[in-house]
Amino acid sequence: MMSASSDDNDMSSEQDGLVEHRDASPILLNDPRKEPVAKFLGMCYICCFVLALTPCIVALLFATEYVNNTSSAICQQPLSSVDGYLIPLDIWLYTAATLTIIISLIYIFINGYQTFAASLITYTKISEYLLSTSHGLFQFVITSFHTAWGIIGIYMYSNQMSSECQSTDIATMILLFSILELMNTCCVSCCVCCMVANRDRASFQTNTTFMFNSTLSSPITNNTTQAQKV
Repeated sequence: MMSASSDDNDMSSEQDGLVEHRDASPILLNDPRKEPVAKFLGMCYICCFVLALTPCIVALLFATEYVNNTSSAICQQPLSSVDGYLIPLDIWLYTAATLTIIISLIYIFINGYQTFAASLITYTKISEYLLSTSHGLFQFVITSFHTAWGIIGIYMYSNQMSSECQSTDIATMILLFSILELMNTCCVSCCVCCMVANRDRASFQTNTTFMFNSTLSSPITNNTTQAQKV
């Protein structure tokens, strides 16, 4: 009787140990993909990048028509006090618009995939990369180029274009796009502040997600194997 009772106590203690081990494993309380804030921010990013494509397409149209337009003859020669434009006007527009279109399409794809189609692990990996130092350096280089390009555009408009040239469509487009380039610097600065503010949260979500997935693959299997042996 005492032997049977001790065996029952040993079995119950082992089962209690299994339950305690399972309860002690990390559990993912919230799926970040399903948070309303994450969905809202993802859609906002996509809308912003789609809107950014509009002036780029218009700029490409003006650059394409520049050679065959009357503004080409008016703006062909800069002011008599300068030898020539720092950058040909159509080349300036082609470069600014094309680079912005490429970057916008890349981020539209990334945000769209992360918001609507990514798995939990992929979602956290993308979030971790977007908040990483390497992505910050990439944004710094791109933003520095946009800022310098915008300053060049404003300089050409103010100091190298004649008053007749400033009234043409291509000159107006260069001025507006230069202002947008400088505004882009302000937007990126705000995004960097948000990235720094959410770095700890993204790191916590990433660590919790990987712990959760490792918990699904190992402890439950080990507990089942031990229970079968008992």
